[in-house]
Amino acid sequence: MKKEQIVSFATGSALSIGLMLALASPGFAGISLSINPTATFVPGNNKQVIVTGTVTCPSGKVITVGIQMVQQGKMAAHAWGETRGVQCNTGTVSTWEITASSPVPMQGGPASALAGAWACFPSEPKPTGPCEFSQYSGDISLK
Repeated sequence: MKKEQIVSFATGSALSIGLMLALASPGFAGISLSINPTATFVPGNNKQVIVTGTVTCPSGKVITVGIQMVQQGKMAAHAWGETRGVQCNTGTVSTWEITASSPVPMQGGPASALAGAWACFPSEPKPTGPCEFSQYSGDISLK
């Protein structure tokens, strides 16, 4: 991976994390987010990984989930993806799935993941606030 790509990714990641924290509401009580501990490669493609997880949120809102992953080993690789429109029902666990893409090949093994979920009121052309936010970070395994 070129130095410029690493710097660009680090800058983008820092900005994304900063925006997530800046836009977060003070209380996360209405929404919770988790990532399944194993992500799977899209068959025949080591530049895309399918990441899944769950979210709970208040009724009447829709969810946008975004994820960033970083993997180190013989090479440094990063991936990102987003899904929108998961419907909320209070007390119900909803599942989400994101195909995260990387500009460079990834390898099977450990990766670090950072995910954020926004629960907002549905409206066109995009959901509106006030929004609630939750985040997850941890290690996952790519297979």
